[in-house]
Amino acid sequence: MNRREFIKNTTLGACAFCLGCNDFLAAKEGIEKNSFIYKNKSELPKNIDIDPCSICQLKCPECWRVTNPNEYSLGVMEFKNFKKLLDDNKFEHIDLSARGEIFLNPELGEFIKYSKEKDVLLTAHGGVNGNYIPDEIAELLVKKEFQGLSFSIDGATNDVYKIYRVGGNIDRVFENIRKINFYKKKYRSDFPQLTYKFILFGHNEHEIPLAKELAKDLDMQIIFRVNYNPNYSPVINKKKVFEQTGVQYFDPYEQFVADYKSGKDSWFYCISLWKNPLILFDGTLCGCCMANNLNSFSKLNVFEIGFLNAMNDPKIVRAKKNIKYGLKPKSPCDKCSVYPFVEKHKIKSII
Repeated sequence: MNRREFIKNTTLGACAFCLGCNDFLAAKEGIEKNSFIYKNKSELPKNIDIDPCSICQLKCPECWRVTNPNEYSLGVMEFKNFKKLLDDNKFEHIDLSARGEIFLNPELGEFIKYSKEKDVLLTAHGGVNGNYIPDEIAELLVKKEFQGLSFSIDGATNDVYKIYRVGGNIDRVFENIRKINFYKKKYRSDFPQLTYKFILFGHNEHEIPLAKELAKDLDMQIIFRVNYNPNYSPVINKKKVFEQTGVQYFDPYEQFVADYKSGKDSWFYCISLWKNPLILFDGTLCGCCMANNLNSFSKLNVFEIGFLNAMNDPKIVRAKKNIKYGLKPKSPCDKCSVYPFVEKHKIKSII
C-alpha cells in the first residue's frame, strides 16, 4: 500500500506521517541552526577586522565625523585588550583599519610586535591617510613584516588632494611613504606592500594619469574606488574615467556587486558576518562594517563575553540566516542601505 492509499483508508484527522514530518523538520531546523552556530573557538573566523583607533585628524566632507558625528564612538584600543583577544583566539590575519587613523594609536607598535610573535598577519587595507607616521613605526612596519597598507590619496597634487582630505597634506604623505620604502630597501624586504587608493571625484579625475606615474615611482599598486556619495563632486567624463581606470559603475554598491560577481573582488559587505567580522576599539562586535552606534546588533563586547559568545549571539545568527535564505530582514539589517542590493543581485546565493 502506497502513502496515498494508506491515508485514504486511514480514519485519522491528520496525516499519519505528521509525526515523522515534524521530526524531519525539527532535525532540519537543528542542522540549519548548527550551521550558523560555532561549537568551539576552532570554528570561529580566522580573519577579523579590528579598529584600533576611531580618531582621525582629517575632516573629509563626506566622513561621518562631519556629516553625523554621533554615528560612532571615539577612542583607541588598549594593547592589553588586543593581547587578550589574540591569546584567547587563534587568528591568522587581522586588518587593522576601519573608522579612524591607526597611526594615532600610541600603542600601535606593541600591536605590531605582538602580532608577529603570535604569527598573525597584519594589513591595513581599509585605508590610512598616512599624514602622520613616526620613524620608529615606519621601521617597525618593515622589520615585523606588516603585510600591506592602503593609503587613501585622492589626487596627485596637494591643491587637489586637500579639497577632500581637509587638513591633510599630500607632500607629507609622500614623505612618509618614502620613509617606509627607505626601510624596505635597508632591510631588503618586500613588506609592507603599498597601495595608492584613489577615490574618484569630479575634482580629481584629471589627475588620474599623474597619480599612476606617482604610484609607479613610489613602488605602489594603484587602485581606483567609487565615491560613497555619488552626488558629491560626481565624475564628469565617465567614459574617459572608465578607459583610464576600468571603473564602470559610479554607484558604489553597483560597483561592489559587479566586482564580486566577476571575481575581481571576493569581498562584499554582508560577507563580513562569515569571513571577517569587525571589532571596534572598545571591544564592540559590529559584525559588518555598516553597523554603527545608531544601527547595530545588540551590545556585544568581545572583551567582556568573549569572541565565541559574541559570534553566537541570536541577532547575528538570525541576520546570517536572513541573508543566506533571502528572508525578510530584521533589526539592524532592515535599516541597512546595502541589504536591498543583496536581494536584488542574489548575493546570498554565493555565500
